[in-house]
Amino acid sequence: MSSLHTPSTERRQERRRVPRQSVRAMRVTPVLPLTDVQVLNVCASGVAFKTRTPVYEGEHLSFHLAEHAPPVLAQVLAREDLGDGYYRVRCRCLLGNFERVV
Repeated sequence: MSSLHTPSTERRQERRRVPRQSVRAMRVTPVLPLTDVQVLNVCASGVAFKTRTPVYEGEHLSFHLAEHAPPVLAQVLAREDLGDGYYRVRCRCLLGNFERVV
């Protein structure tokens, strides 16, 4: 899989990684599970994923990392149309973090 970011366009200070476990995502308002999320990479403070569900900049999403772990609340920073019916979405953590999966 090729990277969409080159060193000159990189904005994150933390290194990105592929998560070691599955992550479930849910739209917060209105509550709507995102059933087709494919996490592309995570760092402690953010996540990038692929989905067919259009989410919007500024929208809040809830990520569930494990059965009994508290959810991670994140805000959508950007959405990129990949042209094949999918969107690439970047989020930053507002409450909690993704340390459990990095």
